[in-house]
Amino acid sequence: MIELLRSDKEILFFAYENKNVISAVLERKENRESLILGFVLCDKKYRGCGITKKLMSELYISAKKMGLKYMTPGADEKAIGFYEKCRYKNDK
Repeated sequence: MIELLRSDKEILFFAYENKNVISAVLERKENRESLILGFVLCDKKYRGCGITKKLMSELYISAKKMGLKYMTPGADEKAIGFYEKCRYKNDK
């Protein structure tokens, strides 16, 4: 099951099974047009199942509905490959 929690400055998507969070994606608004990816996590047992990728997809849809145009990764370089799989493009 996927849930969304949203405040004025943050968006949290998370997936859970049997009342346990198995994956989560947290972003915060940087300004009127952009988000900074805060953290992305997934329980090791569920990696490779597409759950976190689905959460990222839901995030993109939500951000677009909010009128946001850009997303900036806030994670270390090791996560960039995953973000690229989820449609993020680094313009640097």
